[in-house]
Amino acid sequence: MPWGNPSTFRKKTYQLDLGTMGYEPVWQLQREIVAAKIGRPLPDMLIVVEHQPVYTVGRGKSRTSNSFDEDCIRSKRAQIFCVERGGDVTWHGPGQLVCYPIFYLKDQN
Repeated sequence: MPWGNPSTFRKKTYQLDLGTMGYEPVWQLQREIVAAKIGRPLPDMLIVVEHQPVYTVGRGKSRTSNSFDEDCIRSKRAQIFCVERGGDVTWHGPGQLVCYPIFYLKDQN
């Protein structure tokens, strides 16, 4: 098999399919799962969700930038969240499946 011997797979990953939800409760859920995993042997988790219209602003982008028109975004009935991830501005919305892996990588080969 190209991915190795399945008998060597040791960890289970649980998938949580949330359907369609706003960004904020999913963001909070991610933070709660990460906090719960710290120091505890909890299973890895893959959150699958379709968001209502939202723009997330990573640490690599300034909200005062000329290319970031907050009024225009809000006129489209989209929310805006500044988040702790790196990167620029990302749109999520209907029709887009978003996956958030929450994996403990330290013991991965």
